[in-house]
Amino acid sequence: MSWKLPVDIATTAVKSRLSRLNPTNYELCEKAIDLMNLQNDYGDGRDLTIIDAYPSMGIWSSALNRKLNPSKHILLEPGRSYHKFLESKSGIPAGSEAIKLVRDDPFRWGTFTELVSQGLYQPTAQNDMSKINPNILFTANFTHPQGEQLCAQYLNCMWNHSWLFQYGRVRMLLWVRESTAAKMLARPGERARSRFAVQCDAVSRIKPRVISNNTSLKTSIANLNLSTIERFTTGEDAGQCLSVEDNLIVHSEKKKISTSTVTASSSKTGSPVLLQIDPTGINVPHLDCFEFVIRQLFIFRGKPLRDSLLVLGAGAGDWFPSRLPADLLDKPPKDMEVSHFMTITEVFAKWPFKPEILHDFYDEQEAGMTAAPYSVNIN
Repeated sequence: MSWKLPVDIATTAVKSRLSRLNPTNYELCEKAIDLMNLQNDYGDGRDLTIIDAYPSMGIWSSALNRKLNPSKHILLEPGRSYHKFLESKSGIPAGSEAIKLVRDDPFRWGTFTELVSQGLYQPTAQNDMSKINPNILFTANFTHPQGEQLCAQYLNCMWNHSWLFQYGRVRMLLWVRESTAAKMLARPGERARSRFAVQCDAVSRIKPRVISNNTSLKTSIANLNLSTIERFTTGEDAGQCLSVEDNLIVHSEKKKISTSTVTASSSKTGSPVLLQIDPTGINVPHLDCFEFVIRQLFIFRGKPLRDSLLVLGAGAGDWFPSRLPADLLDKPPKDMEVSHFMTITEVFAKWPFKPEILHDFYDEQEAGMTAAPYSVNIN
């Protein structure tokens, strides 16, 4: 039995203290799903489990459910008001075995292991790494204040082949704020280019599928280079993304959530962007060294490499210049491709005097399992 939303949901209001941006147009959600041709990877859905974090009122979730018809759809919604709404008014079939509403918070790593230990789903490891995993799809609304941090943490798991990515190339469909999308999509030379973008480029292919066409809203976001977003609607990638009006989203900002309006506060944070993130399954050589190199070099993101080598360790100014191409030494980190960082990492890994401790780990119990295993800085 599929999930059908009530016809009056577009005029429903829910009281919530959570600051999320929510997609509100069901037809738009369906068009985005069709644009991605998801059925090509998931077939008739009989072997598919959708893990759905922060579904809010369930508009996007319902469209995904009806289009893909998964055998299991797990909704992780810790927000009390949203949970109550989903439970009583969202149209989820009563007693459904296919759609499970769970109150646990996706911000806790333990939530996902508990899904397995409680028998809510049994993950299937992927054997054919040339394809997207056809058995698991992860989707989430990461437009709340902690969403960018969660996005960065999950990308780190993609690097390490941990969390859901231990089962293969698990696709993620994420609603994020425009400012987050700009950081993830930024190319070499663009103002928003950061180590977060390098991490994304190294292990995934990311496409925006729904964005706002309100350019005045985009220009209000600090450090956002318009070419980052506009190339997907007017440039080389045109046709792969739906550009829509702002009245298809809403910002709660600790007030009533109404699916028919946009509050003025949304202009401060940007509209939601739907990203399709497909892992490549690539193993990054010398991963610890690579992480250290990009983290350190982006401290001086605008300086030529030759002027900032000392951030890699004492003596780096003597070791690297003769072992790297002159044109690479003249590049600042913000202008570098992933391949450039790979080249630097290869030289760093062979350095006899490189730092022994490359990153700091947290004790899981001390951290309360509410954060990633190690610190994440996306700048």
